[in-house]
Amino acid sequence: MIRKLVCLLVVLVLLSAGVQSVSACTPEQLNVMTRNMDAGSDFWYVLTADPNNPSAILVAITQTYQEMLASNIALRADGIAAEIQRQHPKMVALQEVTTLSSGPYGATELTVVVSGLDSLMAALKTRGLHYKAILVQKNADISLPALDATYQNMIQVGLTDYDAVLVRTDLPAAELKVVGKQADHFSAAATLNFTVAGQSIPFLRGWIAVDVKVRGRIYRFATTHLETFSPDYQAAQTNELLNGPLSTDLPLILAGFLLDPFVAGRFVPLAERLAFWHCLPLYEKIAWKPSVGPR
Repeated sequence: MIRKLVCLLVVLVLLSAGVQSVSACTPEQLNVMTRNMDAGSDFWYVLTADPNNPSAILVAITQTYQEMLASNIALRADGIAAEIQRQHPKMVALQEVTTLSSGPYGATELTVVVSGLDSLMAALKTRGLHYKAILVQKNADISLPALDATYQNMIQVGLTDYDAVLVRTDLPAAELKVVGKQADHFSAAATLNFTVAGQSIPFLRGWIAVDVKVRGRIYRFATTHLETFSPDYQAAQTNELLNGPLSTDLPLILAGFLLDPFVAGRFVPLAERLAFWHCLPLYEKIAWKPSVGPR
């Protein structure tokens, strides 16, 4: 049986308390894009492995790592670069930006095998596009024992998760200028922990907020990837957003992975508690691939 993780993405354009009219926003002012770059696995092997069977867990970690490699992160990043080339957004929000690494069993310093962000930036440069990662937020950073591709030798594998915001660098300052930026992780109380191979692993998530001036007006562009495996932690993260970067009088654009992926169409409390409208050209596709291999 093939189990597909249904990825839902929504972009909310939020009307801040200080703005009274949608007419203040025109499509020419600020076009943005958001993409969940996807790690390439739904982690189903690990989540369904017998927690009391060390051999089964080791095989599950190996299958997950091989699945992510097989998803071809670099090729998928190139596809996102092609979309950016077609749309030329001024800003791009990226979630689930993945770096995979490996090394000898037990090593603490691993060698990068593939970097989603490096792959995307290289693809943009090849296309002659001018973007800069203005802020990169390092989230979960996990290292676990696994087997190599032959399933004969022990190795160490790593997964590092990032969020990022890209901005165009080929526009005059009067057209687009970054005037502020901030990022942070959600608190420990709002961070879900997974137990794998006897280890309690916090899957750290966070947010980015970038303030930009566009033709004399300042906007806040924020992005996050809310927790997908627990509505309680998702709600806790939402409250921290509401009391943190979203608590602003600036016109606010929130772009990210915000929906509960297991209940189609179910907004998290964030969307229930804030008014929103659409006045900007928004591109809502995500880089998604079906899971690889039998379940």
